[in-house]
Amino acid sequence: MYPNNPPAKQSTGLYFWAIRILLISGATLILAAALFYPIENMRGHRALKQVQDEMARRGLGTNWTTLIGPPVPAEDNLAMHPVFRGLSDYYYDPGGQVIWSSPKALKRSTFPCQAFPASPAAE
Repeated sequence: MYPNNPPAKQSTGLYFWAIRILLISGATLILAAALFYPIENMRGHRALKQVQDEMARRGLGTNWTTLIGPPVPAEDNLAMHPVFRGLSDYYYDPGGQVIWSSPKALKRSTFPCQAFPASPAAE
């Protein structure tokens, strides 16, 4: 029909439109994320300042060591019971491997991960 003027491709305009929408959407999301964190940090700082002022007004200390109680004596501390004491009796070698001070503690630390043997009554 038009031998000297072929019709322009319409699909090229669709691709540019889709890319343009994606770029604008991506830039909007990046901008929203870039504004979200500073705004939330500012709000958190203001809230913390209000709580600290309120605590100072009531005469409470704002240092966390004054808010917690005294250390728990070893005889009242569940973690210092002989059953559990070995679970914290380890150290790391320079290679990052855990070295247990007691083989019994190693066995106790992996016990929950082991499969229980079948009981004779179940068979």
